[in-house]
Amino acid sequence: MYNKELLEHIKKDVIGDAKSDDEYNRYINNIKKYTKNVKPSRYNTNKGISTSQIRTIFGELKKINKSGNIRELQKLRMKLAYTGGRGNRDLKDFTETLEDIIVETKNKDGINRLYEFVEGVVCYLKFYGDKN
Repeated sequence: MYNKELLEHIKKDVIGDAKSDDEYNRYINNIKKYTKNVKPSRYNTNKGISTSQIRTIFGELKKINKSGNIRELQKLRMKLAYTGGRGNRDLKDFTETLEDIIVETKNKDGINRLYEFVEGVVCYLKFYGDKN
Protein backbone atom coordinates (compact mmCIF):
# COMPACT_ATOMS: atom_id res chain seq x y z
CA MET A 1 0.00 0.00 0.00
CA TYR A 2 1.29 3.45 -0.95
CA ASN A 3 2.21 5.84 1.93
CA LYS A 4 -0.54 8.35 1.13
CA GLU A 5 -3.16 5.55 1.14
CA LEU A 6 -1.86 4.27 4.48
CA LEU A 7 -2.08 7.77 5.92
CA GLU A 8 -5.69 8.03 4.74
CA HIS A 9 -6.57 4.75 6.48
CA ILE A 10 -4.78 5.86 9.63
CA LYS A 11 -6.47 9.27 9.52
CA LYS A 12 -9.90 7.63 9.38
CA ASP A 13 -9.00 5.48 12.39
CA VAL A 14 -7.67 8.43 14.41
CA ILE A 15 -10.70 10.61 13.62
CA GLY A 16 -13.19 7.76 13.93
CA ASP A 17 -11.58 6.05 16.93
CA ALA A 18 -11.04 2.37 16.14
CA LYS A 19 -13.58 0.60 18.34
CA SER A 20 -12.98 -3.14 18.30
CA ASP A 21 -9.77 -4.97 19.11
CA ASP A 22 -9.50 -6.07 15.48
CA GLU A 23 -9.88 -2.49 14.24
CA TYR A 24 -7.29 -1.27 16.72
CA ASN A 25 -4.84 -4.01 15.69
CA ARG A 26 -5.34 -3.07 12.02
CA TYR A 27 -4.68 0.57 12.96
CA ILE A 28 -1.42 -0.33 14.74
CA ASN A 29 -0.37 -2.54 11.80
CA ASN A 30 -1.00 0.37 9.41
CA ILE A 31 1.23 2.61 11.55
CA LYS A 32 3.95 -0.08 11.42
CA LYS A 33 3.68 -0.41 7.62
CA TYR A 34 3.73 3.35 7.20
CA THR A 35 6.83 3.83 9.35
CA LYS A 36 8.64 0.99 7.56
CA ASN A 37 7.99 2.85 4.31
CA VAL A 38 9.10 6.28 5.53
CA LYS A 39 12.07 5.42 7.70
CA PRO A 40 15.09 7.49 6.70
CA SER A 41 17.44 6.12 4.09
CA ARG A 42 21.14 6.73 4.39
CA TYR A 43 21.36 6.41 0.61
CA ASN A 44 18.54 8.81 -0.27
CA THR A 45 18.23 11.91 1.91
CA ASN A 46 15.19 13.10 -0.08
CA LYS A 47 13.12 10.24 1.32
CA GLY A 48 11.78 9.39 4.72
CA ILE A 49 11.01 10.95 8.06
CA SER A 50 13.29 10.98 11.08
CA THR A 51 12.24 11.38 14.68
CA SER A 52 14.33 14.54 14.90
CA GLN A 53 12.11 16.10 12.21
CA ILE A 54 8.95 15.45 14.22
CA ARG A 55 10.34 15.80 17.75
CA THR A 56 9.07 19.38 18.13
CA ILE A 57 5.59 18.38 16.97
CA PHE A 58 5.58 15.43 19.34
CA GLY A 59 6.69 17.62 22.26
CA GLU A 60 3.95 20.16 21.55
CA LEU A 61 1.35 17.41 21.26
CA LYS A 62 2.45 15.98 24.59
CA LYS A 63 1.76 19.34 26.30
CA ILE A 64 -1.54 19.77 24.47
CA ASN A 65 -2.60 16.23 25.34
CA LYS A 66 -2.08 16.99 29.04
CA SER A 67 -3.98 20.29 28.91
CA GLY A 68 -6.73 19.24 26.48
CA ASN A 69 -6.67 22.75 24.98
CA ILE A 70 -8.26 22.67 21.50
CA ARG A 71 -7.09 26.22 20.72
CA GLU A 72 -3.46 25.25 21.35
CA LEU A 73 -3.99 22.23 19.10
CA GLN A 74 -5.29 24.52 16.35
CA LYS A 75 -2.19 26.74 16.71
CA LEU A 76 -0.05 23.68 16.05
CA ARG A 77 -1.28 23.75 12.45
CA MET A 78 1.08 26.66 11.72
CA LYS A 79 4.09 24.75 13.05
CA LEU A 80 3.07 21.78 10.95
CA ALA A 81 3.07 23.96 7.83
CA TYR A 82 6.57 25.18 8.66
CA THR A 83 7.86 21.67 9.37
CA GLY A 84 6.26 20.21 6.25
CA GLY A 85 7.55 23.04 4.10
CA ARG A 86 11.13 22.37 5.18
CA GLY A 87 11.05 18.65 4.49
CA ASN A 88 10.69 16.16 1.69
CA ARG A 89 7.47 14.73 0.23
CA ASP A 90 7.12 12.11 2.99
CA LEU A 91 7.33 14.73 5.73
CA LYS A 92 4.93 17.04 3.90
CA ASP A 93 2.36 14.25 3.50
CA PHE A 94 2.71 13.42 7.19
CA THR A 95 2.24 17.01 8.36
CA GLU A 96 -0.72 17.53 5.98
CA THR A 97 -2.37 14.43 7.43
CA LEU A 98 -1.81 15.71 10.97
CA GLU A 99 -3.38 19.03 10.00
CA ASP A 100 -6.41 17.25 8.51
CA ILE A 101 -6.83 15.30 11.75
CA ILE A 102 -6.48 18.48 13.85
CA VAL A 103 -9.23 20.19 11.87
CA GLU A 104 -11.55 17.28 12.74
CA THR A 105 -10.50 17.08 16.41
CA LYS A 106 -13.17 18.48 18.72
CA ASN A 107 -12.40 17.14 22.21
CA LYS A 108 -9.84 15.69 24.63
CA ASP A 109 -10.39 12.13 23.34
CA GLY A 110 -9.53 13.28 19.83
CA ILE A 111 -6.39 15.00 21.08
CA ASN A 112 -5.38 11.81 22.86
CA ARG A 113 -5.90 9.70 19.70
CA LEU A 114 -3.78 12.14 17.68
CA TYR A 115 -1.06 12.05 20.34
CA GLU A 116 -1.08 8.24 20.36
CA PHE A 117 -0.74 8.19 16.57
CA VAL A 118 2.33 10.47 16.56
CA GLU A 119 3.77 8.56 19.51
CA GLY A 120 3.34 5.32 17.53
CA VAL A 121 5.15 6.81 14.53
CA VAL A 122 8.05 7.94 16.74
CA CYS A 123 8.25 4.52 18.43
CA TYR A 124 8.23 2.54 15.19
CA LEU A 125 10.69 4.89 13.49
CA LYS A 126 13.12 4.16 16.31
CA PHE A 127 12.35 0.45 16.09
CA TYR A 128 12.99 0.34 12.34
CA GLY A 129 16.33 2.03 12.57
CA ASP A 130 16.10 5.80 12.83
CA LYS A 131 19.24 6.87 14.67
CA ASN A 132 18.31 10.59 15.00
